[in-house]
Amino acid sequence: MGGTAALALAGASMYKAKVDTDQASAKATRDYQQRLAEVQRQQQADAEVRQEKLAKVSATQRAHFAAQGLNPAEGSSGAVLDGLKQKTQRELDEQSAIYDAELKTVQDSFADMQASQLQKKNTLSDLLMGNDRKVRQIKNWN
Repeated sequence: MGGTAALALAGASMYKAKVDTDQASAKATRDYQQRLAEVQRQQQADAEVRQEKLAKVSATQRAHFAAQGLNPAEGSSGAVLDGLKQKTQRELDEQSAIYDAELKTVQDSFADMQASQLQKKNTLSDLLMGNDRKVRQIKNWN
């Protein structure tokens, strides 16, 4: 009788540990998805700000060229505008690389957490299935 009670208590404890692990895994997945979406939103917002800034600076520069009687699409005035576009593109590329590194860090962290959760689940499964020496000892205690 004592072995059966001990086995039931051990089973209940293992089941609770499994439920806790599943809940922690689900929360970590939600947190990961939220962080990923947050980084992607921020990246998009930064890109839009840079594009808007380029549009304003380009419009201002074209207006200055036009006021001087220069065609903004030709010669050195065209080169100045092309330079602004290239500078903005370099900044966007650099910012993208920074966000890519941050996303990789978030993804690596999540992958590590998943591996840890999987290891816990496998250990719990082994325990629940009786593949653990202590559980076998309790079972044989009767």
